[in-house]
Amino acid sequence: MADVANTVGWDRVLFGSDYPHPEGLAEPRGFWRYAEGMDERRTYDFMGDNARRFMGLPIANPDPDAVKPPAMSNA
Repeated sequence: MADVANTVGWDRVLFGSDYPHPEGLAEPRGFWRYAEGMDERRTYDFMGDNARRFMGLPIANPDPDAVKPPAMSNA
């Protein structure tokens, strides 16, 4: 996932699962392993905070600096 985030910008990458459809992940919480190599902020953003910002919802990251949106990518 880090390669994708570095290509399109990590502010544009959202976690998703189509479960319970056959192509979905039965254990979507295990998807965190695809965030390996990302720092804690990017992992929070990828696993939900980017989607929360998109929908205007409060973010989950407890870091006070995380309330600021991630820097926009040039992609």
